[in-house]
Amino acid sequence: VGGETTDSTSKTSHGLLLHPNGKPVTFEAPNAVNTFGGYTQALNLWGSFTGEYQDTNGGVHAYVRHPDGEFTEFTLPGAGTTNGNGTYASSLNLFGVSIGFSSEPNGTADGYVHFPDGRLILANAPVAGQQSTYPYAINDLGEFTGYWYYANGAEHGFVALAVP
Repeated sequence: VGGETTDSTSKTSHGLLLHPNGKPVTFEAPNAVNTFGGYTQALNLWGSFTGEYQDTNGGVHAYVRHPDGEFTEFTLPGAGTTNGNGTYASSLNLFGVSIGFSSEPNGTADGYVHFPDGRLILANAPVAGQQSTYPYAINDLGEFTGYWYYANGAEHGFVALAVP
């Protein structure tokens, strides 16, 4: 099981992995003030985990924590870097492809797909007038789902394929 835990005294969040034997392991992303788990299926069967961390400026950066404890960190170009803006992780599949979204200072969001080789591509709804795109879950075939909306707030769901 993957997620996060918050220290009741310091109010600091830490990444959390609960192994099948019941042993909890907490961890911090490098440069993190707070480390969070991803929004949905953030843990894959290999033991890789995706989430985000907050830095000292309040900026948010996505990460993949590999089974050996190493981290891959990334920030979507154009994403904010202060006050809770930045790159958020949603989901990770068996092959290490992760998806998520940015939170930008102007209130919009861009979707992304992050591949294990480091490629990071935008994954926005290809519709004129789309305001923001939020990918939420990816399966092992690379199919992902989420929603996007117009500036007037009308939301629409989508299914897409992560192709490098």
